[in-house]
Amino acid sequence: MKRISALVLALTLVLGSFTAVQAETAIGIVADGVKITSDVSPVNKAGTVIVPVRVIAEALGAMVSYDATKKEVTVTSAAKTIVLKIGSKTAIVNGVPMTMLAAAEIINSRTLIPLRFVSETMGADVSYANSTVTIKYFTGVKGTVKAGGSTTVAPIAQSAADELMKLSSGVSISYAGSGSGNGIKGAIDGSFHVGGSSRELTAAEVSKNPDLLVFPIAIDGIAVITHKDNSVKKLTKEQVKSIFLGETKNWKDVGGDNAPIFVQTRESTSGTLASFMEIALGNSKIVATATPFNTNGLLKEAVSGNKNAIGFVSLGYVDDTVNALAVNDVIPTTATLKNATYPIRRTIDVMTKGRPTGAAAVYIDWIRSAKIQAIAEKEGYLSIR
Repeated sequence: MKRISALVLALTLVLGSFTAVQAETAIGIVADGVKITSDVSPVNKAGTVIVPVRVIAEALGAMVSYDATKKEVTVTSAAKTIVLKIGSKTAIVNGVPMTMLAAAEIINSRTLIPLRFVSETMGADVSYANSTVTIKYFTGVKGTVKAGGSTTVAPIAQSAADELMKLSSGVSISYAGSGSGNGIKGAIDGSFHVGGSSRELTAAEVSKNPDLLVFPIAIDGIAVITHKDNSVKKLTKEQVKSIFLGETKNWKDVGGDNAPIFVQTRESTSGTLASFMEIALGNSKIVATATPFNTNGLLKEAVSGNKNAIGFVSLGYVDDTVNALAVNDVIPTTATLKNATYPIRRTIDVMTKGRPTGAAAVYIDWIRSAKIQAIAEKEGYLSIR
């Protein structure tokens, strides 16, 4: 399955205008104020304009996968799952068959889909004038979104909220960083429209809440951190495990000074803690004498103030106040997350109870859009794209 960024999101075409467009006419696309370019131009097929999925998907936040065996393209946004079969005018939208004016097809190795159908299905506002399609999906969204949970998710979620509120004055979004457990609980009980988590759902959570939908938003590394003046700059994964289980108690045993190791950890509801125990400790519990902190930021601050402390935080929180140790000789960076050589990595997510609608759905698509994914990478995360 080849994953492409999908955009079947909103290309809507008030096709009445498009019928007059000739095949040789160059058609431009502007999505929420940004000009979209592609190596395959939109095509007018007997009055129906078909456009490449990839470029629009990246702009509007949908994800796309392609099944070469079935010759099917699946476009997934927060609110819709659209399955298009190459050569067929029938699409399946959230499980319901619908008929398109033109079939999806492959041109120059690119999948093109009908603009009008996508727009009507995804709910974008589309207009056409002077050979330019203007798409408005994020612009002008209205409503209130209450979100919260993982503090690892918080930098991405808050940046997305700030940028979307700049784009549309009619939307209000808040994100409360309070731990993955609270994000999951809030999504389940409805206290959050959108919950954030940096750990996988448990089997019990999945079983009890089959309508809980999870949307990956980034790949994150968990960095093992020490004080800037600590001489230890790298550890093996086994040494990390031994320290956090309380078996190795002195820095001299891992090449450092003759000084006690003070282990810092996260509170019990932390998704970062759950992921760290699973990936780095083999699901063992951290030594009981470790000092717990409610957020990544507070833990980092504690380590930066104690020469003999050690802890772990989301890579997005690492700055020049602490050392991020190499593990198995690999330093945690966006590049080592991408090539999967850094051994302590996980997916971070947002989730909703049932299919989101309105501003909540648009907010999730915005988080997964090319613009916000670029911001996520600047913050030290790896884009899902």
